[in-house]
Amino acid sequence: MMSRFDELRRRGVIKVGIAYAIVAWLLIQVVVSVEEPLHLPEWLDTVVIVLLAIGFAVALVVAWAFDMTPEGIQRTAPANRGAAAPAAAADDDRPSIAVLPFADMSPDKDQEYFGDGMTEELLSTLARIRELRVTGRTSSFYYKGRNEDLRKIGEALGVRYILEGSVRKAGEQVRVTAQLIDARSDAHLWSENYDRTLDDLFRIQDDIAESVAKALQITLGVGGLATIPGMTRNPDAYEEYLKANIQRGVDIDMPTEANKFRESVRHLERAVGIDPHFSLAWVGLHFLYGNSWSLFHGGLPQAAEKAKEAMERSLGLTPDSPFVLANLSHSHARHGRWAESDEFLHKAIAAAKRSAVEDHFCFRAGLCHHILGRLDEAIDWYERARMVDPLNATNAAYLSDAYLSMGEPQKAMAEVDRFADFSGVEVVLVKASGAMAAMVTGDRAELVKRLKQLSASEPVSVLTGLMLDRLDDRDAAIAEMHRVLEAPQMQTAFIKNIVAIWAAYWGEIELALKLMREFLLSDQNRFLVFLAWRRIMQDV
Repeated sequence: MMSRFDELRRRGVIKVGIAYAIVAWLLIQVVVSVEEPLHLPEWLDTVVIVLLAIGFAVALVVAWAFDMTPEGIQRTAPANRGAAAPAAAADDDRPSIAVLPFADMSPDKDQEYFGDGMTEELLSTLARIRELRVTGRTSSFYYKGRNEDLRKIGEALGVRYILEGSVRKAGEQVRVTAQLIDARSDAHLWSENYDRTLDDLFRIQDDIAESVAKALQITLGVGGLATIPGMTRNPDAYEEYLKANIQRGVDIDMPTEANKFRESVRHLERAVGIDPHFSLAWVGLHFLYGNSWSLFHGGLPQAAEKAKEAMERSLGLTPDSPFVLANLSHSHARHGRWAESDEFLHKAIAAAKRSAVEDHFCFRAGLCHHILGRLDEAIDWYERARMVDPLNATNAAYLSDAYLSMGEPQKAMAEVDRFADFSGVEVVLVKASGAMAAMVTGDRAELVKRLKQLSASEPVSVLTGLMLDRLDDRDAAIAEMHRVLEAPQMQTAFIKNIVAIWAAYWGEIELALKLMREFLLSDQNRFLVFLAWRRIMQDV
């Protein structure tokens, strides 16, 4: 802590006081010397001395508060900017960061307001990360327009990291560049460009701020993402992970199209290539390789070996991760080892509570209970998952399916109806569940409505359109089912499951039983026994 005298000298108060005293003394001498020749009143010198005394006090106050700089008059920075901040940080071991105002690099220099807004939004978003100490707005904006050494800024603000950036506008396009710098070494830790159209400035600022916050959580190991077992610290690996159809930063959805499925696998493989210790990415690979049979006849090439490798890598890296343990539960169920599956399910639930990631774990827990035949508990977990992520179509499909297996088709259709206005392959499984529920009710008009909804979302219709045209012609419908089964590209568990459902609907019990036996009795697919619990399969 500097002395009071040092602080007066730093702020220029002593210099101003001396200069003012000299000028004031000269003014008094001038007044005294001209008072008699000009016949001025005797009280004039008294008034001048009083006014100069008042001016002296004002000059000292102004000198204390403001500095003259090349950029004009600026408020003087507090003396403890360089000393008090590190002292405060001594008792705060959180990573510390300052956000410098984003520079306007536009040719017309007309985006300063946007850069300031971007800075404000980043400060607000980062301040919500409790594990991160963020320097306040006043301190950050003090350096606006100042081209100072970042290491000195970091020292002055008492922070380890500095986030800076720029905005550049060209027509209706704006590019925002952000970069994270280690103020001690001046090393660049992370940088990213964001290209947007200027259709909604506030949405753009919020979107980029959230993206930057996630990247910093990964890079600095802070915030909610950093607490998830098996998370990477490499933003490039995490970026690849997100591209693999990951929801809410960690929850993987299995794509329903073959090309998107392969794409998700490629992104996850790139993620573990960048960071081989990224356990969550290995978990995702195990999940996708282990379930590739659903879209590809025989699964992806070397799927079994690669699924096993991914499981071993994730288990070796994070043996207590709830996501790894849930995958083990799923894997044991896939091979009909029900007791082991149950054991790992309980371990996974306990680990999720310890790691405070139950919100991310709900769907996995629901699926494991579903596989083990505990439909009541599966529904409880799926319902919790719906509260956390209400528009997750995969969770909605399994929840509807569980209600249907419990003999409650109206509840199943109610869950499907939440997605009535949605289209695309993401909701195919949901709308298929609605069609099965309508089959069970025996309501032909309801079935027609549900089949039309399903057909609108299917990228390639296997049987939906054909069956819709043949609802009044049983023989023609059965002939179409056999034609589909003869096509080589249709020899997947997913397709056979669809044909089995229609066979059950038309009362072709032996065909439905044959199709289900073909894939339910194999070691790989044995856990799919829960497909037989749907009420449409009751007679089968």
